[in-house]
Amino acid sequence: LPRVVDNRMPLVAEAASRLKVSVDTPKLRDLVGEISWAKVSNVSAEEYPSLAAQHNRVLASLDPDTIARIFAGYEAAKRDRSRIDFEDILLCAAALIAGHAEVADAIRRTYRHLVVDEYQDVSPLQEALLNLWRGDRQDICVVGDPAQTIHSFAGAHAGFLTDFRRRYRSATIIRLMRDYRSTPQ
Repeated sequence: LPRVVDNRMPLVAEAASRLKVSVDTPKLRDLVGEISWAKVSNVSAEEYPSLAAQHNRVLASLDPDTIARIFAGYEAAKRDRSRIDFEDILLCAAALIAGHAEVADAIRRTYRHLVVDEYQDVSPLQEALLNLWRGDRQDICVVGDPAQTIHSFAGAHAGFLTDFRRRYRSATIIRLMRDYRSTPQ
């Protein structure tokens, strides 16, 4: 069974080194974040150069083709070592539910009502998995504030929250206009 990668930096550094791309720690962190963005956005290494341009993804001193090659090398290094990362867990869960009706049915019987906090920070991959869990049911409650989106650099998309009413026409919207967390009490 594969083990979860607890620190991606060594594998990304190895992939860069194999390509003879010099990366310092800040650049390595940027690469790890960019690979994570690609995976939660369902962008493969092959698609990365064209889709990075469409999404205005820019990393200082590394062109999209180099990033794509490092990304592919990282994925190969994980495979070679029987490792998976967090996004792989989500991708595998989504594939399992999408590809196996009996699994989808069991999950939907077990988890009828879904509540998602910080919904403004949901990535496309997380949204896809949520929709697979939900199936055709409308039993979902989300909480969020589009003004508090802090994970867009990592693929989060506040549009899932702001467009919620359009997708769920019967949804009840409750707006909390007073901030109780910032009072002296």
